[in-house]
Amino acid sequence: MSEVIDITKRRFVGTRETLIYGIANSGQVMTASLITGYLTYFYVNIFR
Repeated sequence: MSEVIDITKRRFVGTRETLIYGIANSGQVMTASLITGYLTYFYVNIFR
């Protein structure tokens, strides 16, 4: 039983990796929002 508890308390991803993934994710979100904003602006102004 103690083996199961030890496995669940173990940290599989380090703090540095988590930070790097967070920074990369914020870049992806910014890129997606810029593209979405541009497409929205384009489609709204095209059909006026």
